[in-house]
Amino acid sequence: SLSLSLSHTHTHSGGEDCCARLWSLQTHTQLVSYRGHDHPIWRCAWSPLGHYFASGGIDQTVLVWSTQQISPIRVLCGHFGDITSLVFHPNGNYIASGSSDRTIRIWDMGTGNCVRHLTGHRGTITSLSFSPHGHLLISGDEKGVILIWDMSNGENMGTFNHHTSKSRVTSTTCITRNHI
Repeated sequence: SLSLSLSHTHTHSGGEDCCARLWSLQTHTQLVSYRGHDHPIWRCAWSPLGHYFASGGIDQTVLVWSTQQISPIRVLCGHFGDITSLVFHPNGNYIASGSSDRTIRIWDMGTGNCVRHLTGHRGTITSLSFSPHGHLLISGDEKGVILIWDMSNGENMGTFNHHTSKSRVTSTTCITRNHI
C-alpha cells in the first residue's frame, strides 16, 4: 500500500515484510522503517495534517504513527478480519477502518476508542471515503455495493449497487454540491 503526504514531500508504504516505511520524495531515500505489525500490511493512510499516518493489515490492527517517533502512538484493535481500507476524517480527529469482517469502525484519535461500529455490508470492505465536511462516509465492498453513512448517528442513509455482483468497488470519493 502507498500513500502520498499532503505536502507532497513524503510517501509511506506498507508491505509483506510487516513494516511501514517513510520515504523522502526529495532525496528518493527511505527515512524510517516502522515496526509493529506481526503480519503483512495491506493499507496505509495519511492524516489531513500530515504528521500522522496509519497502517493496517492481516494482523487485524490499525497502528497510528507519528513521523516524530518510531513507536506507534495508537494501537486500534476490534476487527475480526484483515484491515482492508483506511481513511482519516477531514478534521484528523477520527480514522475509519474497513475490514474483511465486513464492518467499519470509527476510531477516536484522542482516546483510541471505537466510537462507531458500522454493519450492513455483505462483503469485505474495499474502499472508504469521507465527504469534505466529514458528515458522510461512503463505503464500498467486494460484492459491488456502496453504502452511505451519516456520521452524526451512524445510520445507513442509502445503498447503491455497483455494476454487477462480480464487480468489486475499488475506489470511492465523496464530493458535495459546494465542491463541484
